[in-house]
Amino acid sequence: MFEEQYGDDDAPLSPFSGAFKFYYDHDYLETGGGGGLQPVEEVFRDGSYIETYRDAVIEAAHAKGLTHAGGAALLYDHVYLVGKTKVRQALGYTFLGVFDFKRG
Repeated sequence: MFEEQYGDDDAPLSPFSGAFKFYYDHDYLETGGGGGLQPVEEVFRDGSYIETYRDAVIEAAHAKGLTHAGGAALLYDHVYLVGKTKVRQALGYTFLGVFDFKRG
């Protein structure tokens, strides 16, 4: 999913990048979960700065009808232009939104 490929400049950085149609800096990506379906409250328990946006991301998940998830991809310092890419779901992931966070 997040395995990066190099050498073909026309290919996406990773399957995730290709599915969501954008490039990202892997230094700002964190992934979590992967141990089967869990309540979203558990999936978003850990992560850098999570305490500054956890309530907002859980509220966004619930607003989309998501109560459980198998994992999460957290991308910091990136603006995902869903209006440009038109991709809201791919490879089992759902775009929840862009959230403000504070470095602590």
